[in-house]
Amino acid sequence: MRWLLAWLLIGLSLSAWPWGARGHREVARIAETHLSVAARREIDRLLASDLDADGQPSAVSDLVQVATWADTIKSHAYGRQRAAWHYEDLPVCTRMPPPCPQGRCLEAALRRQLAILADRQQTDARREVALKWVVHLVADLHQPLHVSDDGDAGGNHLDVLLRPGGRVRNLHHVWDTTWVRQVLRHPPTLSAQEVGAIDDDIPAWIAQSHALGVDVAYGALPGFHCGIPVTQNLVLDDHYQSLARHSVALQLQRAGLRLAHLLNDTLAPAGTHP
Repeated sequence: MRWLLAWLLIGLSLSAWPWGARGHREVARIAETHLSVAARREIDRLLASDLDADGQPSAVSDLVQVATWADTIKSHAYGRQRAAWHYEDLPVCTRMPPPCPQGRCLEAALRRQLAILADRQQTDARREVALKWVVHLVADLHQPLHVSDDGDAGGNHLDVLLRPGGRVRNLHHVWDTTWVRQVLRHPPTLSAQEVGAIDDDIPAWIAQSHALGVDVAYGALPGFHCGIPVTQNLVLDDHYQSLARHSVALQLQRAGLRLAHLLNDTLAPAGTHP
C-alpha cells in the first residue's frame, strides 16, 4: 500500500515542462480567481498534505502548481496505466461513439475522481490526488482534439505547417501549445455570451468541445472532407489559424470558469449550497 501511495503523491517540476503546460496552468489560474471561500479553504487543506517524489512536503499551495501533475506522472507506471484518461476519441465523421473499455476514458475518469473528491469519508491523500486529476481533466476535455478524432489520434498523426517552408508540427501540438502561447501573449476580448453557460453539465462540455473539433479543428482544415485523407504537411491558412486561436481562447476561459464552479459545488460544506 505504501508503494502505491508514493506513486499517487509523486511531485512535479513545472520548469521541466514545455509550452504545452501553459494551457493547463492558465485554466487553473482562471479557476483560482473564482473559487468560493469554502472551496479555497478545503483546497488549501488538501494541498498542505502534498508530497514530492521523496515523500517530503512539496510546498504546493495552489491549483496552478498542480495543474500539470497528471502529465508529469506519465513517465511512471501509475501515469502510463492511466494515459487513456486524458482523452476520448469521439469520431468527427461518423455517429458511432467509441467504446470506453473498463471506464478508461476522459469522462468516466473525471466522474470517478469527482466522486472521490466529494466524499469526506475518503482519506485526505486520496482526495488530494483526486483534486489534481479533476483540475487536469477538466482542462483536457476543453481541448477539442482531446475529444475529437479522425483516425489520427486526435491530430497527433497529422503533420501541418503554419506557413510554407515552416517547421512541421502535428495538428494536436499546435492546438495544445502554439496557439495557447499566442493567445496568452495577445488575449482577445470575449463576451459572456460567447463563453456561454457556466454550469457542471460535463456531457454538454464535451459535446461543445467535440463540436469545435468537428467544425473547426478538422472541419475548417483546407480541403477537409470526411472519407478523404487529409494531405500531410498541410499549410494552415490565415482563416483557419484565426478560427483556431479564437476557439482556444474560448475554451481556456470556459474551462477555468467551469472548473471553479465544479470545485465550488463539490467542495461546499455538508448541508450548504454554493
